[in-house]
Amino acid sequence: MPKLRIKQKSTTFNVNSNVLGEKNSGFRFYTQQILALLKKRLLIFSRRYLIFIFTLILPVFVLALLTSVVPSTSKIISETLDSVFGRDHIQPYTLDTSNYGEQNLIFEIDGTNYNNALENFKKFYKDKNKIKIINSKDYGKSVDNFVYQKRKEDSNNLISNYFFGIEINSDSNHFVGYYSSLIFHSAATILNEMNSLLLGFLTNNMKRSIMTVNAPVSTGKSSALPSNFSYNQLDVFSCLEIIPFSFIDYIFGIIVAFIISVSTIHLTREKRNGSKSLQLLSGTHYITYWLSNFLFDFFVFSFQIVSMLTALKIVAINLTDKANDSFLITKDWSSIMYLFVFMLLSSFTWSGLAYLWSNFFKSDIVGFVVLFLVLSFATLVDMICVLLQFFDASSDQPGTLGDVSNTIRIILIIFCPNIAVKRAVFNIKLQSNNICIGLLSLLFKNRENQKTNIRFVFYGRKLHTYVHNPFKNILSQLSK
Repeated sequence: MPKLRIKQKSTTFNVNSNVLGEKNSGFRFYTQQILALLKKRLLIFSRRYLIFIFTLILPVFVLALLTSVVPSTSKIISETLDSVFGRDHIQPYTLDTSNYGEQNLIFEIDGTNYNNALENFKKFYKDKNKIKIINSKDYGKSVDNFVYQKRKEDSNNLISNYFFGIEINSDSNHFVGYYSSLIFHSAATILNEMNSLLLGFLTNNMKRSIMTVNAPVSTGKSSALPSNFSYNQLDVFSCLEIIPFSFIDYIFGIIVAFIISVSTIHLTREKRNGSKSLQLLSGTHYITYWLSNFLFDFFVFSFQIVSMLTALKIVAINLTDKANDSFLITKDWSSIMYLFVFMLLSSFTWSGLAYLWSNFFKSDIVGFVVLFLVLSFATLVDMICVLLQFFDASSDQPGTLGDVSNTIRIILIIFCPNIAVKRAVFNIKLQSNNICIGLLSLLFKNRENQKTNIRFVFYGRKLHTYVHNPFKNILSQLSK
């Protein structure tokens, strides 16, 4: 039987030779380390299936699921009113300023026929005991300036007084009506009021009037609005960043809190098992180590952000309720791009908080759970502070409570990056609602200087000029 012979070949290696090439140094050396660390991180990430699912799939799935079932703000208000007042309150409604309780109606009369117009105006409101007419000229102000000043002095006037105003040119019988956008049927009511006044002026008989009756039809969207306007003040709360009227931004805040918390697991585990120390001892520069982790997390965050916004857009496309917050946020590509860029820039702070937090816990699971609970609780506290600010601003003497709440919100947004994302989503939603922008501008001090916008949104809505252009021709014809 033949024997198998193995011939051994001796190899000598000269340490001074260049067979293996020169050792990398400088920028190439650090680049090589970063690429190796990124590859290592990717392999570890892909092999930990649970973390992989939690990081890339779960946030997108939860966002798509919750946003698809969360009703629109208007539907929440409608269902709330239905449960409190019932469908029996849907009844014919006569449009008249007296329906709104005791009110101060501000008026201004110009023209050479001032005295006669003023006398007729007073005759018209003589028998309307609930309406107190105030001539803004007595205070040297225009109608909208007078009301703006009153609402600045007491924010309760936003939802309890000064709902209507009228300007009259006695020479041309030209009428301009002002109304509060917060009040149910306010536009139609002031239009009916001006029609009655105009009829009285033209016929020189102020006892004549026009009656308009609205018979609401149940539509399922806002069908439970009762005849008493004060019940409808619940609409005001839809402008505030509070639950249950701001579910979608709260959902974003919780999901981003989850994403930040999950990103702490890898670093905490490397610190616990000694992998971090071993890499640093083997020649890995500490800047290289942290930069590689930062780049990897940035890529993961970018993928998550794109996936979340894509899922939100898909959900919005399939929604039948176009008043849903998901649809309002994603209806314009500019809004989607704004949110994408904002979240992408915000992700830098996500990594910073996660890396800092990983130093405080030896257990990766404990660190993840505690951080998630802290950020989630901070999201809820931020919304509670908004509600406290609103009640403080609506009180007779706003002060300490609002200041404390505002300070807490500033602290929260500095230390909790998920709250910044939550507020960004809420601000995008506000773009489609001028009423809410005006309300927040007037109530909260950091926007108090936006005088022009506040007056325009809340009281300076001239019926035939700014909002309801179709009425312009009607009023012009009536005034001839």
